[in-house]
This record gives sequence, structure tokens and C-alpha cells, in this order.
Amino acid sequence: MAERTLRKKRDPNLPTLLIRPSIISGAMKEPLLGWTDTISAAGGLSLVGGIGIVNWIHGHRDNIADLIPVDVVSNMIIAATAVHANNKSLRIVHTASSHRMPLTWGKFRDYTFEYLKHHPYDMQVFKPDVHFIPDDRMFKGLFFVKNQLPVKVMEVVAKIPGISAGFKKTVE
Repeated sequence: MAERTLRKKRDPNLPTLLIRPSIISGAMKEPLLGWTDTISAAGGLSLVGGIGIVNWIHGHRDNIADLIPVDVVSNMIIAATAVHANNKSLRIVHTASSHRMPLTWGKFRDYTFEYLKHHPYDMQVFKPDVHFIPDDRMFKGLFFVKNQLPVKVMEVVAKIPGISAGFKKTVE
């Protein structure tokens, strides 16, 4: 939608460049391997898997994860700006890795967990262990057992007379 608006409304004499990265992941080299300053996209998945909160991911480990390292995106911004600086048209540059350096979600998981063996998160809640579940019903069942069932049990326990006051105090 933003691109359509730019095509219609932008000043035709203003050079305009849009960089469209795929899923941004931690750095490949710069400023250091694995660096990221956000927990969105691939960083968020690494965090929740790495501290042991997420154990199941709905999908197949052999699917291609179109991840692009943050330092590659930064370098692309600089290079594309230099190349297209004097071009008055609207340019759109896609930045992705899936065709030249395909990486599967399973390999991404393996690399992340190999790193975490040597550099575990300080705030680790459970032992990191992530599995890919391609079957929808199986995934929903596991999600219910781990995430929804404990909440429902806690709600019932909180309503038991005599327990509820101490329980609420502990929970708060």
C-alpha cells in the first residue's frame, strides 16, 4: 500500500529507494556474530525457544527460512543508495537469501541451539528444546496441554475456599 501511494504522490524529481528485506536475523559478521538489538522476527523466535518457553513450532523443519542477516541488510542499504543516488525513479530492492544461500528452519534451530550450548541465556526458564510439528491437530493439542490447560487448572484452584487467599497472595 505504501509503495502504491509513493508511486502516485511522490515528487518525480526526488530519488526514492525502498529496501525490502525478508526476515531479518542476527548478524553474520558485523559488529559481531549473532548480534541483534531487537527481539522481533527471528530474534524473538530464538529468544523464546532459547529460554525454553516455546517447545513446539507449527511447521516443517525442512521448509526454507528466508532469513537475511542484519549486517547484510545494512550493507545493502549503503550499496543500493550509492548505486541509485542519481536515479530519479522509484526503485525497489529486495534483500533475501533463500535462492543463493538457502537455510531451513531446522538448520536455523540447530545453529541457534549449538550457540546456546556455549552461551545460554541468563533468564532461561526451562531447558531449550524446540520441535517442529507439521500436523495441525497435533500442534493444537500440544499447545493446549502446555499453555492453556495449566491456566485453566490454576483458575479452578484459585476458586477453592481456603486455598484461594493464599494462592492469590502467592500468584500476586
